[in-house]
Amino acid sequence: MLEWEMDEFEKHNAVQKARRLSERSFDKIDQLLTDSLALRILAMSIGRELTVQDIKDNLDVSIVTCYGIVKQLREVGLLIEAGKSRTSAHGLSTLYTSTLRTSMIRLTGGHLEIFYVFNDGTVRSRIEQVFDEDKLGRFGKRHSVKRPE
Repeated sequence: MLEWEMDEFEKHNAVQKARRLSERSFDKIDQLLTDSLALRILAMSIGRELTVQDIKDNLDVSIVTCYGIVKQLREVGLLIEAGKSRTSAHGLSTLYTSTLRTSMIRLTGGHLEIFYVFNDGTVRSRIEQVFDEDKLGRFGKRHSVKRPE
């Protein structure tokens, strides 16, 4: 039984607030977007409202682990609270939903490219060079060595 749910205006405002929060958290977001559990939680919660118990049951991990990842995702603006639901076993539980519509991470030519789209249509992307070309170049070409027979 749904106890409390955000209306569309409240959800839109929550997504905008989360998006602004994410602008200060690029490094933490990058880290979370490469964590397999965080990615699975985000994928599950795109377009859905889930409790931590729902997440735990679907991912077969501990409730403590779920709460920890959900907390981190909320702190950087990738999850928002979407309402409260009364459950028979756990009383009143918070519902969470993803603020992302889609995301992509690509590694190419010494660069890390991160692209994501929020539910409100805002697009964020960044490209980061992951190594110094000059430092890498001074090592020269390596030659393969034959294995001894």
